[in-house]
Amino acid sequence: MNIAVWIAIFMPLFLILWTEHDKKKKAKLRRIVSLAKAKRKKGLKVMNEAVKKFINKNCTIWLSDGGASAGIIVSVEDNWLTIENNGSEIINTDYISRISEIPVKVKKKQAVV
Repeated sequence: MNIAVWIAIFMPLFLILWTEHDKKKKAKLRRIVSLAKAKRKKGLKVMNEAVKKFINKNCTIWLSDGGASAGIIVSVEDNWLTIENNGSEIINTDYISRISEIPVKVKKKQAVV
């Protein structure tokens, strides 16, 4: 067969399949974004209540973008968290993925021999 025939037959099929795949991909992304918004609306108070347990404690906070922040949690208002380390830092609670308290080092007494 001539190459022009192959292009005439398979190019339209390829374009049709590719556009359908692209539509499905965009629809899936829209669904993920809408579910994330719905979860955020539901979980807003839950996250704020969870963070309030750590007020006035020295904590490490991991964010969803891979960053981390450490300091003393001062306050939680609406959807914002205030942290004091060398300066002051404000973090949106929607982007918090994990919080842990930094333990205070305790000096062990050496036994007298």
